[in-house]
Amino acid sequence: MLMKLGQLFRGFLLPILASTLVLTIPTSVDNTTHQRISLRDAATVGVAQTVRRFHFATFHELEATARRPTTDADRLTDVRLIFKGNADFQRIIVPMETWGNWGVPFFASAEEWPLDEDAVLPYRLNLDIKDADAKMKRAGYTGSYHAVDVQAFSEHGDRPQPWWIFLMVGLRPTRVWVGDRDGQVVPEDDFDLRGVGGRNGSLNVAR
Repeated sequence: MLMKLGQLFRGFLLPILASTLVLTIPTSVDNTTHQRISLRDAATVGVAQTVRRFHFATFHELEATARRPTTDADRLTDVRLIFKGNADFQRIIVPMETWGNWGVPFFASAEEWPLDEDAVLPYRLNLDIKDADAKMKRAGYTGSYHAVDVQAFSEHGDRPQPWWIFLMVGLRPTRVWVGDRDGQVVPEDDFDLRGVGGRNGSLNVAR
């Protein structure tokens, strides 16, 4: 009887318990040892859920941070989606509780989360964070970073490109920008919010 119970535990209950523990790992922990949904797919789900709940919300920013500087995109496990609410001064922040699972939204003011230059982001991004990280490294920017933001800017026209913005650690460049649509990799000094041209009218970019 005891042997049968042991077999039942190992064969049925233990896998369920293990999967439950994986799903409840907090996002502040580097939970990179298990198969997980991509950040792009997780964000798509989170945006759809939020807009269904707050039909007036518009998606403006994705933020992902790590507990310490890293060169591994999987370590950016503290993730937030930022929306504008039903008034220009209202923000809706949706944190990721466990990887791929979004928590309870909370409200903030424009002073706490200014989005003055931010255009509306698409529900689904073209790149995943791992794609953007790989493009940045192929362009020669292999240093550590502590956060990545995804934003688009109204100065870039009616349908501006989203940018993956890597906040680098150490000396210049302090940021590296990766285009979500065209894959351009642009160091901070060559990026101009007024358009796709750099300070001298052209970009020193890689793809």
